[in-house]
Amino acid sequence: MVKLAPQNAIVSTALVIAGLLATVGYFAAADAHLDAQWAACDSLPATWQMYTTAYGGLACGLGGLVVADRLVRHTGTMTWVVGASAVAAAVLLLVHGFLVYLLYQPDPGGVFSCAG
Repeated sequence: MVKLAPQNAIVSTALVIAGLLATVGYFAAADAHLDAQWAACDSLPATWQMYTTAYGGLACGLGGLVVADRLVRHTGTMTWVVGASAVAAAVLLLVHGFLVYLLYQPDPGGVFSCAG
């Protein structure tokens, strides 16, 4: 059996921080996408930055949960850092799961147009 070092708590926390940065990146990319739609006066497909940040945050949330779970299972102790990282990773997983879902949904406002 592989013995996990306490540094894995840092890895779990780092994955959560990377997931939070991916969330900020997604909303920045979505804002830039909306500006581009206004400039083009037309509906545009989602950009690769939106896909990358949505799936990247999803991967960070999942990775943070897996690392926290393995750390608790193998060391037998739950510290507040690992617990907080696990909760934050679970929230990230839910948020980015919803963002990925939104990427594949049609625009609720219909076709984008500057007319009228």
